Amino acid sequence: MNSDKIDRKNSIGVAFSGGGLQGIAHIGAVQALYELGIHPQYVSGTSSGAAMAAIVAMGCDSDEMKRVAKKHWKTLAEIDNGLIFKSLAQLILNKKIQKDGIKSGELIEDVIRDIMNEKGITGFENLPINLSICTVDTLTTDECIFTTKEENLENEHIHYITGAPLETAVRASMSFPAIYTTCPYDKYNFIDGGSKDNLPVKILRDMGVGKVLAIGFDIMNYNPDAGLGGLIKVIWRALDVYSIDGTRESKKMADLAIDIKNENTQLFSMDSVDETIQEGYDAIMAHKDEILKVFGEQNSAE
Repeated sequence: MNSDKIDRKNSIGVAFSGGGLQGIAHIGAVQALYELGIHPQYVSGTSSGAAMAAIVAMGCDSDEMKRVAKKHWKTLAEIDNGLIFKSLAQLILNKKIQKDGIKSGELIEDVIRDIMNEKGITGFENLPINLSICTVDTLTTDECIFTTKEENLENEHIHYITGAPLETAVRASMSFPAIYTTCPYDKYNFIDGGSKDNLPVKILRDMGVGKVLAIGFDIMNYNPDAGLGGLIKVIWRALDVYSIDGTRESKKMADLAIDIKNENTQLFSMDSVDETIQEGYDAIMAHKDEILKVFGEQNSAE
């Protein structure tokens, strides 16, 4: 997309937060937005939200998104319990993040590349919607943002990256420590972006997007499960706690922030995909009047 042709004052941006498998709920949220006539010109995402943002940016409709989730997410989500414990033990004993996780990050690239081929997308340069993806460089600990084009943005603690393969950007943002292998690219070595910016609203503001909707998850609605699923949730909860202040600030920067409540989905479980998608849909529709008040007029100005 040529962002120079977009009237940014009258544009809409949506930021998708990370959240493991519960990120599938974003599909229902997008379906609801489309039904309300809300179509963003800019999207951003972190971790599973990065995958969602990329799929939206490729122009997938809600039916295509559901098909993608059911076709591909099992490949990404299935985790061998014994390998998780082994990986976590190595993490604790060595007191550092292992470069080798228990699943190859190339799986993520394969999935994104498959969707790109279906949609005729070659990379960031021909996406119909502007895309920004957040990740973190393990070498400098700085936040890095993959963007559709050079925006002349300046921040000494953020690296803005253009020209990278789209599939690499999504993999970089989804490289959850100890689960997926880190993502090497150029001079960087990336891990999951949620450790720095789990709800990337600021990048949309910095780009001058007119109105921004932030879609995240209710981090106060925490109900740890028993067993291994609970263990992984504890790890993710630690990231929630670590990034909670940043997430709150991100919500303040948005014109409207909506949290999806999800009590049943385990981070790496495939048992409740349809239910999780429905929860995302319901969360948006519960705020239908607010959304139309804030974004309906903005969208009609396009």
